[in-house]
Formats: sequence, structure tokens, C-alpha cells
Amino acid sequence: MAAQLRPRQKMPKFDPNDITRFLERAEKYHMVVGKRQASGVPFIRRPGKALLHFLANFLSEFKIPDLNCGYRIMKRDIFMKFITLLPNTFSISTTLMLAIHKSDMDIYFLPINIRKRSGGKSSVKPKHAVKMFLLILRTILLFSPMRVFGPISILFGAGFIASLIYDIVQLNITDTTILLFLISMLTFFFGLIAEQVATIRREIVN
Repeated sequence: MAAQLRPRQKMPKFDPNDITRFLERAEKYHMVVGKRQASGVPFIRRPGKALLHFLANFLSEFKIPDLNCGYRIMKRDIFMKFITLLPNTFSISTTLMLAIHKSDMDIYFLPINIRKRSGGKSSVKPKHAVKMFLLILRTILLFSPMRVFGPISILFGAGFIASLIYDIVQLNITDTTILLFLISMLTFFFGLIAEQVATIRREIVN
């Protein structure tokens, strides 16, 4: 009689004992998110995660200790407010956290224990970093467009000033200078309109 093969069991990466700690804070905050220690992240992935954290913090104007930890708790009615904004594929957790923050809701980051992986491999690939960045950018554009369009407008505005100074020295205003001025102004006013639309959207959601 052939021996039956038992499926290889894997210990959970997150500690189930932390659930009680999540529940204790769930009534006070709109979302409680696990904050993993750096030791829980493979060394090869840390530079990419650090860059994503920097971009997310800059765009959202919010210090995010852990960008995409899936160990979290929130009420169903809050989740349903943002369900139409959530992606169908990668990083629902990141999009949801940014949406909640930009809606002026409270988020608490709870330090949690991470167990070493006992089997299998992480499903996170380098291509997911690009997807996550695009999702962060999309979410910020929905809630705070000027955080994106503002720096772009300033960048082209700086280029315009530099080009204008050069043209004045040369006694000739070039098409490049005019183009930089137009792009800077159009980007600024487009961002301003988008900001007004985002403000109306936040009022509707809240």
C-alpha cells in the first residue's frame, strides 16, 4: 500500500497572538496596520522598499512606517466607502491606506512580530514595485493632485526662468522659453482644477 504524502505545512509569517492587540485598538482608530521590523524584510528587497517609502511619504505628506503590510484591521463600512477605488490586482492594502489617510481618517501602526518563513517563497517580484508606485501615484492624484502637479509645475517654471535669463543675455526670446512657461502654467492650473474636484470627492465620501 502506497504511503500517503502529507502536504508540507508552513508556519504563518504573522503571529496570530497579535490579533488581540489589533482588536484593542480597532475601536479608537479607523484602521490599525501592522508595522513590521526591518529584520522581517529580505536584505535584497530593502533598497527598493526604501525608495517606495520615500516616494509614498512625499506624495502623501504622511510618514508611513510600513507601506504594504497585509496584517490590519478596519470596519466594514469604512472599507466599503473606498471599494470602487481599489485595484483588482496588486496592493489593495497600500491603496486603501493612502485613501483612508487622505480622507483625514486615523491610522495606527502597531509593531508586530514576524516569524521566519518555514517554506515556500515570496510572491513579490521586482515588477510589483513599478505597479505599486503607479498605484500610489494614482491614489494621490485622486485625493491630492497638487502634490503631483505642483512639483512638475515648479520644475518647468525653474526651467523657464533659467531659459529666460539665458535669452535675455542673448537678446532673443526663444520658442523653448515660451513653451516652458506655457507648460508650467498649464500644469499648475490643471492641478488646481483637479484639486478642487478631489476636495468635492472627499466631501462626498465622508
